Amino acid sequence: MAVENDYSLVFDKGSKEGYRWISPTEAPSIDAKGDLMVGTHDDNMARLPVGPNGSILVADSSHTTGIRWDSSVEVTTEAFNFGGKALGGIGEPVQPSDVSTKNYVDLTAAALAIALG
Repeated sequence: MAVENDYSLVFDKGSKEGYRWISPTEAPSIDAKGDLMVGTHDDNMARLPVGPNGSILVADSSHTTGIRWDSSVEVTTEAFNFGGKALGGIGEPVQPSDVSTKNYVDLTAAALAIALG
């Protein structure tokens, strides 16, 4: 089969051969730094444009791609803003720079109070 330049071979379980050639205009394309190719449904994909600076990817089945960008949690090098949400699943501190749980602080304060009398 003769194919023009720049065509791409893609899997197509609906075709007799199990594949087909697509033109550059049919294929999803990466348009910008940070764009992602994501599955939308059986054997199909789409371009998910890069999100706003500091946003994170969140699984969300209500969106066509199944994921979306979320800016409600700010990710910076300075500090985290959790938008009023609690941070859970923290283990007890091991290193001096580890974050402390409320339980660890309460137990340490109680032990100090007992030690000081």
